[in-house]
Amino acid sequence: MLSNVDASDGGDYTCVVFNSAGNTSATTSVFILPYFTVQPDDAGITNGSSISLTCQAEAFPFPSYEWIQVRGSIRSDLSVGSEVLVFNPLLFGDEGDYVCNVTSAETVISSNTVTLSGKFLLYILMKWKLMQWKPLFFLWYSFNPFIKTTFLLSKCCCF
Repeated sequence: MLSNVDASDGGDYTCVVFNSAGNTSATTSVFILPYFTVQPDDAGITNGSSISLTCQAEAFPFPSYEWIQVRGSIRSDLSVGSEVLVFNPLLFGDEGDYVCNVTSAETVISSNTVTLSGKFLLYILMKWKLMQWKPLFFLWYSFNPFIKTTFLLSKCCCF
């Protein structure tokens, strides 16, 4: 009997029985269902900075990883198939909720949801033509989940 098992106990086990009449054997596989050893944490972010989200799990056979963005899709230039999801740099649209899915032996487990949230971010929509003094338009948007999302469009005469 196996007790206090961990991922290193997974594998094939063979039992060999023999006596004066002969011998026989039977083999069985022990699968260790995935379990988390490290869960990702929420993080405050600033546009243009970098951050890494980490989840780690143990299992037999060795687990595979997939990061997903809960509402939306992860940028195509990020590697979503490893224990660590690295944003370098953070860009517009990276804010949101993320989950790490771990798969082993046809069993999938999901990490806690981690939130990347930042302060108010300013994005400038320029309606200004080259060499002409036209108004600039500013679009303010909040990614803070605790503040009601609102848009405010304002203009500035010159700079």
